[in-house]
Amino acid sequence: MEKLNLTKKWDKVFPKSDKVDHKKVTFHNRYGITLAADLYKPKDAKGKLPAIAVSGPFGAVKEQASGLYAQTMAERGFFTIAFDPSYTGESGGEPRNVASPDINTEDFSVAVDYLSTSPEVNPDHIGLIGICGFGGMAVNAASMDTRIKATVASTMYDMSRVNARGYFDAMDADALVMAAAVADYRPAQVAQDKIKKHDGELSIELERTDDILGWVGEHKPEQLFVCGFSMETKDLIENSTAKLHKKNMDMIVANNVKVPGAGFGVDTNVVTLITESISTALPLQSKDDVAMHIADVIVEAKRRKQKK
Repeated sequence: MEKLNLTKKWDKVFPKSDKVDHKKVTFHNRYGITLAADLYKPKDAKGKLPAIAVSGPFGAVKEQASGLYAQTMAERGFFTIAFDPSYTGESGGEPRNVASPDINTEDFSVAVDYLSTSPEVNPDHIGLIGICGFGGMAVNAASMDTRIKATVASTMYDMSRVNARGYFDAMDADALVMAAAVADYRPAQVAQDKIKKHDGELSIELERTDDILGWVGEHKPEQLFVCGFSMETKDLIENSTAKLHKKNMDMIVANNVKVPGAGFGVDTNVVTLITESISTALPLQSKDDVAMHIADVIVEAKRRKQKK
């Protein structure tokens, strides 16, 4: 087995938590590649803990998002490892910086090997978190490895399916919720050098960006339920309903940002859920509760459609 050169100092892009213990560990997959991982566990933990293996995003290393996920879950009582997949970061394998869905799926399973044989872990409570492109690898592993009891794919798409069928494969998703809007306009010209200050006013010409949600509404397959969001400062319901029809959505979530405690920078919101058949105004509540209401409407709409 190859010998890895592991950094001993704290080398993460996030600060070290004083609520967890940390160390580096290694283990081997069945392809003979040695994997490097950061282990996090709650300070003064007792008994056998539930455990989570974390990896991703695609092309990233454990010193970044996966390490932060792992440390945060350790703060919440889990025994966690964030590992560099084969050919990446401190892990072994040649050539460097390549991806292999079968080997990267095996990387998750061998991480479960490590966790399940640790005396500090409850082997009946092991889960995975796959971030971005590695969400697909985590789902792959969970579909084959019965030791994995829970899987989170924090991702926009299934990277394993992308490798097999390409980025423009027609997915058979049931619903699409587009909660974040990109800018509607961008500068028409980008200066290559600093724009010097001068007397008089300065104007910047803007041009429209692509309407992603509008494109989705125009091209969506029949089975796909599309939900978008709207934020208006005037005529909230009228403007949101017009957007629902214009962009061929199945539901729009109209955000009332004029109510204290709603909108940006807070954990609560006031919204109205609008479809072709209903308009449901929700009182001030947590954004988690709003998300559950959205999911309930989508599920009920899919059920009604299936009965027809």
